[in-house]
Amino acid sequence: MFSLESITNSIQNWLYNTFQPWFALTLECVIVIALVTGLFAVLGLVLVLMERKVAAHIQIRLGPNRVGPGGMFQTVADTLKLLMKEGLTPDLADKFLFNLAPFIVMIVAMLLLAPIAFAKGFQVWDINIGVLYVSAISSLSVIGILMAGWASNNKYSLLGAMRSGAQIVSYELSAGLSVLTIVILTGSLQLSDIIASQENGWWLFKGHIPVIISFVIFLIAVTAETNRAPFDLAEAESELTAGFHTEYSGMQFALFFFGRIYQHIYCVCHRRHFIFRRMDAIAYWALGRI
Repeated sequence: MFSLESITNSIQNWLYNTFQPWFALTLECVIVIALVTGLFAVLGLVLVLMERKVAAHIQIRLGPNRVGPGGMFQTVADTLKLLMKEGLTPDLADKFLFNLAPFIVMIVAMLLLAPIAFAKGFQVWDINIGVLYVSAISSLSVIGILMAGWASNNKYSLLGAMRSGAQIVSYELSAGLSVLTIVILTGSLQLSDIIASQENGWWLFKGHIPVIISFVIFLIAVTAETNRAPFDLAEAESELTAGFHTEYSGMQFALFFFGRIYQHIYCVCHRRHFIFRRMDAIAYWALGRI
């Protein structure tokens, strides 16, 4: 596995040799927060544009092509628009819960980043129950979704929240059960141990029939969690306008949008890249060939 351990160790040693331990720890937290925020900002701009481009190609249309070369700055323009739009709260809504819900979804998405190993020795928290941590934290987003639907005092929002919550919970069970196969074969819940167990071969190829069945179940389940066709029942525009975030605008809507995207990405990264190894690289290569 590609290693950045020397860089992280040198930074940590310099901080603790230069400053007091409490101040060095504070600086480490600031550095991590800055890196996470920067990663979220870049991913938000790039991945949304990628999705819109691929969707346009599949649907035989042009997609974003006006702002910048080939439309590459379209998401930057959209971000500026969302920053300038006024955030409205319905008169009869529960204002506290209505404004709290987007932050819950976004915080959950950021917490999911902690156990991800971007390289050897380059992760926020190598917790020994990493798989359980990801499954537990990712399920908390349902609270924010149900809170948004109920607090909006809108029947379309409430129906969309109930649909979305039911779909997330049901397919989380399938995805979680598929992951248990790898946990049993590895004998550990720690993501770094699961990665190390695949140095001599991917579990998808050396785990035989049980892992192949688990991978197929997992692939279907995470597709359902993204709320994309054919699992877009929770946000059916023809029935529910926009689902649970119908009443949200401006940056409140943006927090929901980005929070859900990041959560899907990190769930797939945790459970596919680290558990079924590099099958995601094959998927991204195939996507690039479309």
